[in-house]
Amino acid sequence: MTISQDLLDIICCPTSKQDLALVSDETLSKLQKLQNDKLLKFKSGIEVTYSLSGALITQDQLTIYPIRQDIPILLEEESIAANIL
Repeated sequence: MTISQDLLDIICCPTSKQDLALVSDETLSKLQKLQNDKLLKFKSGIEVTYSLSGALITQDQLTIYPIRQDIPILLEEESIAANIL
């Protein structure tokens, strides 16, 4: 999954307004494993059921935003608490 630097320069966390960065391949693998085990949930408590093609993480490393079919989902209700990792 690649997102252009131009896009990363203009998007931000919708709640904290922090910059976002792509998660590492290792972190994405962990998220996908949690999802396969049906343990990956949004902050709202709802299970993540769609396939992740990537993810973005806030500068403070507390919130993850999924990327679905190469589209960043920047909705607070579809964010994931990073402490699940």
